[in-house]
Amino acid sequence: MGWEFYQVAKEAYGTQAVYLFKMINSDEFEVRRLDLQESSKFINSDDADLQYL
Repeated sequence: MGWEFYQVAKEAYGTQAVYLFKMINSDEFEVRRLDLQESSKFINSDDADLQYL
């Protein structure tokens, strides 16, 4: 069973980007930047589960 978490990073000019870190199994993982539609639910959210860089 894998795990995943999201981090919001502030980039140049105050923009924010959301990154997904996903462990698929013991040998495989994924790191990717979410597109605008995927990240919109995280930006300006008060979700306590988010980690900010």
